[in-house]
Amino acid sequence: MKLKIIELFVYPFEDLQCGYGRQQGNIMPSLPYIPGRVIRGGLAGWAVRNEYLAASDQEFKKMFISNGQMKDISFPICTPHSYRQSPLSLFELKGIPDNPHSNVIKIPDIVFTEDDKDIDEKLNNNSLNGPVDFLKRDRWPSEMGATLQPATGWIDQFNGFYRGASLKITLRAAHDNQTGRVLEEAGLFAAEAMPNALTNEELYYQGSLIINQDQLKNHPFDRLICSDFQVEDMTRTDLENTELDHLIFIGRRKIPAAIFATASEIDTQNDSLPFKTVETISFTSDCVPTSEIKPHQGGTALEVLFAPYQLKKKKSFSRSGVIHGFDIHQSGGAIKPLASFVAGSCIYVEHKGIGESSLRSLWEDSLLGTGTYQQDGLGRFEVNWDLHEIN
Repeated sequence: MKLKIIELFVYPFEDLQCGYGRQQGNIMPSLPYIPGRVIRGGLAGWAVRNEYLAASDQEFKKMFISNGQMKDISFPICTPHSYRQSPLSLFELKGIPDNPHSNVIKIPDIVFTEDDKDIDEKLNNNSLNGPVDFLKRDRWPSEMGATLQPATGWIDQFNGFYRGASLKITLRAAHDNQTGRVLEEAGLFAAEAMPNALTNEELYYQGSLIINQDQLKNHPFDRLICSDFQVEDMTRTDLENTELDHLIFIGRRKIPAAIFATASEIDTQNDSLPFKTVETISFTSDCVPTSEIKPHQGGTALEVLFAPYQLKKKKSFSRSGVIHGFDIHQSGGAIKPLASFVAGSCIYVEHKGIGESSLRSLWEDSLLGTGTYQQDGLGRFEVNWDLHEIN
């Protein structure tokens, strides 16, 4: 399969609120990343507004209006700097401050990859000041000589750990939908939001839009590609002067965001495989499996999910979740709650002679996603993530 990888760089001009269809008391929560369905909706409006496609075109309907079930295109989940959510197998000493609304710190913690003997020594000396991954270790976190807690945050491309969800929180007053005026009897509510790129220097949100070129040859997304774009050179002035064909409107309040792209290509049938065997699989986005697989069954369900590749579970860390939200093809139409494996769920496997064709199929699934709703970036995973390795 010939895949085009369009790397998207998104710069919101205002704080960005991406909810998921639920309000918790007087708090309106936001996801700490831009979901794939939000990118899909923003680019659908971009394509029509710039007359690249008409909403009535079959190509438009195929790409944007297929209830998330189109398998030849995967819109990305865009995270700060393309960081990945930390795996559920990552733990740290209990008591380390964890403020879920803190900004991403500039210097990451080191993920320790030493063997258990070295980790025990650091625990005894109270010198373990970074997280430890337990997926391939013989022991579980509860068997260590200290009380550990899940390490929740972001992982960069060098496996540095950034603690916190990078969300801001502001107080707002409820408004009348008809007049736009503040309701006299309504109290304040708290709204979470992702920081904007104009007042937060060097901040951007990144993700990979992946297209099956054999099936979608007339897509408009090459128009986002800028040959002279350099992410490290972007300034506030550049963003404020963004051309209209590089603007999308996203989030609950439809705020403007600049969007740029670079591109590469992969041939999963002929290019060199990025892995020769399979040891670990780690979800980098939520995964909604088919109905016969029940995420609440944990590692057993993960093993069933990857049963076509004859992978047998040795150890796993997983958690089930529920995805709420809205679909762009229904005006105000909420999607039904979807049971999922949350991002960060991971499994350590063994296999008996997985063949090259199966490895290539697994490679395709890791890019386009497995399960359902792959069109919205769900079900993507990393094979043999080196974060899980032990020195």
